[in-house]
Amino acid sequence: LLDGPSDLRIAGGLGVLAALPDAVLLQLLGLCTAEALLACGAVSHALRVFSASDDVWRAKVLEDLPSNQLLEYRSSWRETYLHLLRPHRRGWSPVSLAPSRGVIYSDALFWPWHCGTASLPAAWTSFQNILRVSADDISVADFEALYERPGKPVILTGIVSRWPAFERWGLEALRARFGSTPFHVGGHEMTLTAYLEYAGSSVDEQPLYLFDRSFAEREPEMAAEYDVPPFFAPERDLFAQLPAECRPDYRWLIVGGARSGSLWHVDPNASAAWNGLIRGRKKWLLCPPQSPPPGVRASADGTTITSPLSLYEWFRIFYPALASRRHSDAAHRPREAVVEEGELLFVPRGWWHAALNLETSVAITQNYAPASSARHVMRFLASADATELVSGVPAEMRASLHLHFREVLRKRFPEALDREEPPAHKRGLWKGLMSSAPERDAGEVVHPHPSRTVVAATNTSRTKIDAQPPTRVASEMQATSRPSEVPWTSPAAGSASPAASIVVTGAERSSSLVQTCSFSFDFGSD
Repeated sequence: LLDGPSDLRIAGGLGVLAALPDAVLLQLLGLCTAEALLACGAVSHALRVFSASDDVWRAKVLEDLPSNQLLEYRSSWRETYLHLLRPHRRGWSPVSLAPSRGVIYSDALFWPWHCGTASLPAAWTSFQNILRVSADDISVADFEALYERPGKPVILTGIVSRWPAFERWGLEALRARFGSTPFHVGGHEMTLTAYLEYAGSSVDEQPLYLFDRSFAEREPEMAAEYDVPPFFAPERDLFAQLPAECRPDYRWLIVGGARSGSLWHVDPNASAAWNGLIRGRKKWLLCPPQSPPPGVRASADGTTITSPLSLYEWFRIFYPALASRRHSDAAHRPREAVVEEGELLFVPRGWWHAALNLETSVAITQNYAPASSARHVMRFLASADATELVSGVPAEMRASLHLHFREVLRKRFPEALDREEPPAHKRGLWKGLMSSAPERDAGEVVHPHPSRTVVAATNTSRTKIDAQPPTRVASEMQATSRPSEVPWTSPAAGSASPAASIVVTGAERSSSLVQTCSFSFDFGSD
């Protein structure tokens, strides 16, 4: 035992910094410049281990990379930074440290790596309770009556499998046709080829997500190779009737590697959504509006959400609690399914949902506002909080968007205007929706919670938010009204230096380790 490797922390490798918890030390290192981080790696073996953390370097890359420079991942985020931003210092190390047999025992370094590399337990994907219905067996009127108006998730088959994209969008075919095209990824631009290479090699705990609202403008061929199903046709979408310049963002191309996805959120602007899976497999979780998922808390005003930093961490800590609700009444029962290639999921207005890619996946998603949601959308757009909560349109249009929507209702659905509820407008969206249940249309299920609670992620965009990846220490960040998806990106993977090793420990990471985000509502279905 005496001849075993020494604990570099005990051996004095951190000096006075040894008094800090590892998470705080990593946060402190995150405040350093890249040059300072590189210099820290030459101070001692212990500090080299912490200063090489991929969490720290990933945040540094996404923070320092100019918006006009393409992101291209290398073997680690440290190497990515040096390649993109310090090419003259690639492989630079100011001092060669003598070999060491020391080790570092650190949960803060271990758990991100574990969450990014551990296999997914079969129990997380085996249970399913969302009905599958063939599109050939249901009319638009039946879909509205059975699923859209009462707010029931359903998987539709026989739609995506008939798109030209289903035949033409294999990963290699996409790479050959669109590989040099840049797409939106985590607040930056990556070519499709660069992203697919990243998705196949990264061990990030919450991988970056390609979530692009402008794909049809970048590559018109893509938009021509899928068709909006008749259930969600433009003539059934009230947002599609708005003037083009003030229509909220409504469609996204989504590409994600295994373990990527979107954390829990509710879609923007009181909209419903559909997600058509062209390649891959996705695990979906949905919770009714009146029954938020465990481990996820919205603030009283609905503008912030507190949630674990990654999907894997949420599953590890909170999935058993969600599973325990399977026998609840229908109004509180969560829904789960693994959506396969060629299937389409309908996400009703107001439902919480999260999606985890089980393998590299390609999907198209769109948000829409059916007539059955007209009053809810109007109440949302006309609320006192509209300038902060409305998403997907320029900031200067948010306060007046309800006037354009009112004109659409006047022409298409005037009965909705006859039943407007002024109190929600006067008290603000959240308080108005929480104080009283809205009058319901015939056959409509009443949802006492707001149709637009909060939600945000770093890896998403709907006008999905595009926040920078969080550090592992709980923090608060402001998001913009870009892709809701921010896709949720959280930094990942601590890595060992050549001179020392990281040893895993059995201690559990606290479930209180969370990310708090303040943002404008920009989420869709990912």
